[in-house]
Amino acid sequence: MIERDKENIPRPELLSREEIDAQARQAQRARQTRSRLPQRLIPFLVMALVAVLIARQEIPAVDDWWEKTFTPADRQLKQTCREAAFGMAENRAFTRLVEGGEIHETEQGFYVDRLVLGEMGRDGVEKRVEYTCYLDASRKLVRLNRLDAAAPIAAP
Repeated sequence: MIERDKENIPRPELLSREEIDAQARQAQRARQTRSRLPQRLIPFLVMALVAVLIARQEIPAVDDWWEKTFTPADRQLKQTCREAAFGMAENRAFTRLVEGGEIHETEQGFYVDRLVLGEMGRDGVEKRVEYTCYLDASRKLVRLNRLDAAAPIAAP
């Protein structure tokens, strides 16, 4: 290397003891802040989890998303029963899902109960109607029951 090139190379300046200590303290604070970050996020994560669980209980659309994401086989059972129940509603245009239903296994298939629809009655007031249904092992509808009706409705 030529002497004049050596003169152009930047040389680190020597730091005083105070500057070295200040940099060390700053690096230590940065490490502590990074290590405390997960601890600071834990309360927010717990609150988010509780909010999702409450929303799943109270909002049918969130429960439907949960089942579609985590238990698609259960969702298919409930969906079959829901479609049949919506088909039997008195005023289909003004019917909504209130409760999504609970699945129980039987010896030869499945039983869905607590499926509640809000239907507009003849007087224009919403009435809640509970449905139950039986599905065979191949997930085909066997029987749909409308609990406020006088007689159960057989599946087509």
